[in-house]
Amino acid sequence: MMKEHMKNMNEEQKTAIREWLKRGDGHSVAPVDYYTDMGLPIEFLEPMVNRTWSNFVHVPKGISKVAKDALTYQPIGWHEENERWVFLLTPQQQEDGYIETRYGSLSQSRTKRVWVEEGEFDDTYGYEEMNEEEKAQFKREHDIHPDASYQHMSKDDEYWVISFRIPVTPETNYDKEPIEYDIKETVSHFLVKYDGTKRIDKFNAGRFAWTRKQVKKMKPMTKKASMDWVREQLARREENFPFSSMYMGGDELVFFVDGKQRAMKDIAEDYRQYDLREQGYLVEAYNRQIEACPQAEAFIQDTKQVPLGWVYEKFVPLGYTDVMWNNNWMTPWVDGIGSTRVISALANALDVSLDGIGTLGRGSTARAYGKAVLTYLEEECNFAELLQA
Repeated sequence: MMKEHMKNMNEEQKTAIREWLKRGDGHSVAPVDYYTDMGLPIEFLEPMVNRTWSNFVHVPKGISKVAKDALTYQPIGWHEENERWVFLLTPQQQEDGYIETRYGSLSQSRTKRVWVEEGEFDDTYGYEEMNEEEKAQFKREHDIHPDASYQHMSKDDEYWVISFRIPVTPETNYDKEPIEYDIKETVSHFLVKYDGTKRIDKFNAGRFAWTRKQVKKMKPMTKKASMDWVREQLARREENFPFSSMYMGGDELVFFVDGKQRAMKDIAEDYRQYDLREQGYLVEAYNRQIEACPQAEAFIQDTKQVPLGWVYEKFVPLGYTDVMWNNNWMTPWVDGIGSTRVISALANALDVSLDGIGTLGRGSTARAYGKAVLTYLEEECNFAELLQA
């Protein structure tokens, strides 16, 4: 069934599938329409759709900075009025129906114990007799949080046991400095729609404000401006390093062909057309965002004007390596499917064996699996015709 479906794809869909399988996109998680746009059947994809979360926290009012708890790694926030760290909920916990922080499960025993050999301390000299510098060094050597408070020492056979209490406080880096993220008033503004406790839609107000600003100030590039830009690039080429072309987004701007420079007016016209396309993309993005939230203009002028049906929330990333980014904008969650999983499912549906294919990780796995699937499609589903086109 899948084989016949792939055979009957149009040339545009086959080209998109080919490029996707060659790239692999092993680290990508995409919405289902990313795959249906390439021609894959919705009934094949829907059972694989799952929610992937970014590492972020919803920041309530009164919180001026956020971090991860040094002991549990649960998100915490600095409550400005009470001057203390408090537990916050992860988006998953909120979606699971937590109404308030359950301190019984979050604030597990805050005690950490260190065992040291008998000879390090005796009945007359223990942790309490150390000076402040020695105490700090002891904590560093035994990976004790610098803010931990000493509780007591006791003897256990051949070891001394020193107990500390870890407060609700941020985790630290290798230099024992707290890892904290200040809440900036100008960023992280989101509008969210709910179905019960489940977030079902999101609108990035910051991204809309940026897009709106670009659209409002844009104007067609003049021929003079494009010629000036080309002269600047050619001057930089002579000063720095040679190049024959320049990639701008998905476009290739060609300066030299077979070692000979193209006419400057032709290069400038290509650049002007590129700029027009970029402006068109921005206008399309702006219109899509207005369609998604018609009241967005009023909201970014005054965040108290929350559109009907939406909830205003601030989302702050807790680190950057485990956050999904789209053109440098955080994507809090994606209801989609990982590329590697779709390629594997496609291989299974086509009866393509993936046994014995060695890989080094998700990225290489997707490319290796994609190559196997593409080889099959070229041999069995007329995809080889694209090579001749």
